[in-house]
Amino acid sequence: MKLFCLLLASLGLLVSLVSGFSISVLRLKGHTGSNVYESIANNTSLGSDTINYNTYYGTVNLDILNSYSPDILLISNPSGGNKFYTTSEGDAIQAYLNQTNQGRGILGEGYVFNSIGATRPKLHFLGPIFGFREGITYSPVTLDPVFNLFSEYSSTMLFQNFGDTYTSNGFNRGNMPDDGNWGDDDLGDAVVVGEAQQGDGVITYYDAENYRAIYIPVWAAYNGSLQDQQMIYNAFRSIYYGDPMLIPEPSTCALLISVAALGYAFSRRKK
Repeated sequence: MKLFCLLLASLGLLVSLVSGFSISVLRLKGHTGSNVYESIANNTSLGSDTINYNTYYGTVNLDILNSYSPDILLISNPSGGNKFYTTSEGDAIQAYLNQTNQGRGILGEGYVFNSIGATRPKLHFLGPIFGFREGITYSPVTLDPVFNLFSEYSSTMLFQNFGDTYTSNGFNRGNMPDDGNWGDDDLGDAVVVGEAQQGDGVITYYDAENYRAIYIPVWAAYNGSLQDQQMIYNAFRSIYYGDPMLIPEPSTCALLISVAALGYAFSRRKK
C-alpha cells in the first residue's frame, strides 16, 4: 500500500517538474485597467513555461472560442470593469470547456460575479463554471489581502515558490455568497485551498470532467506584486498540466485511487 502511495506522490513530483511548454491564454472581456499580464508573460524568473496572450472583448460564442482555441480562458474582474456577459455567452464558455479536444480550463479573478453598484453586471450565473452551487447570489466584498495557504496543497504547482501565506498587492475586491459565508453547499464541487486570514475570501479549484477552474477572489493582476504574478503564473500552470492537487496519506491510500489519479494526470494532457 505504501508503495502505491509513493508512486502517486512521485507522479505529483514529476508533473510539477515538467516545464518548457507554451501555454496559450485568451483573456475574455474583463476590466481593462492597469494589469501585469504582459509582465507575467515576460518574466522568465517565474518559471520556464511561456505564456502567450490573446484578448477578445466581443460577443463570446463557441465558434469564436474554437477559432482562438486557447489552453486557458481568463476572466479578470468583469463586473468591476462593467463588462457584461449574457447567459448565452456563459453557456458558450461552459460548452468550450466541456469539449474533450479544446482547452484545459479557466481562471477567474476578483469581481467575476458581482460588483458595487446597481448598474454593474450581475453575473451570478457564471458560478457553476467554477464548481459553485447554481443559484448563488454573490455579494461584492473588500477582502483581507493575506491568504493562508493550506499545507496539504503546498507541493502542488499552484503554490510553488510560496510558503504558508500569499499576500496580494492587487485589487483586493472579490465575491462571496450574500449570506456572508462559503458553506459546503455553496462551494458545490469546488475545493478551498486557501483562505483570507479574516475568513472573507477563498481560493478554490474545481476539477470537472474535462477542465480545471481556479478562482482567486482578488484581482491579483491589478498593479500586482511579484507574488501576484507568481500566483497567476502558477494558476495557469496548474490548469494547463492538471497536476494532482492532493496526495492521500498512506493510511488512506488504495490501489484504485492511485491508478485513477495516474490516469487522470496523464489524460489532462489533451493537446
